[in-house]
Amino acid sequence: MLYGSVYSAESIKVIAESIGVGTLSDDAAKELGEDISIKLKRIVQDAAKFSNHAKRQKILISDIDMSLKLRNVEPQYGFVSKDNIPFRFATGGGRELHFTEDKEIDLSEITANNAVKIPLDTTLRSHWFVVEGIQPTVPENPPPLSKDSQFVDSVNPVIKLDQ
Repeated sequence: MLYGSVYSAESIKVIAESIGVGTLSDDAAKELGEDISIKLKRIVQDAAKFSNHAKRQKILISDIDMSLKLRNVEPQYGFVSKDNIPFRFATGGGRELHFTEDKEIDLSEITANNAVKIPLDTTLRSHWFVVEGIQPTVPENPPPLSKDSQFVDSVNPVIKLDQ
């Protein structure tokens, strides 16, 4: 995108169709294109400021994230790769499309091989640790300690470390 350029109405219509918005009028697409261009320029300008303050020549993803945070926009989620990600090019119906090729997955194989156990319903179980100041001897409670062992542990805690 060059300085002063605006997203075309055709690009906005393609994006709108890809996210499920039906027909979009030319005027609405033009207005959206101008609005998006202005907002993107501001985000990139703020990211450049973050980069300059950090004395870097390149804008990093973290600069873009900080710029989005500055404008109260949720940061973008995705992945970072040092390798080149090849894009494929396709045309059809007078439109051009760049995309990354994904490996096809056969869902029937995955569902047949991975018989995942379905978790049980959520349950809640309560337990009284002490009832009226007395710890009952039930499997959920730890075994009670004798007074002698409690006394030795409180007077000389190093003995417990030696065991």
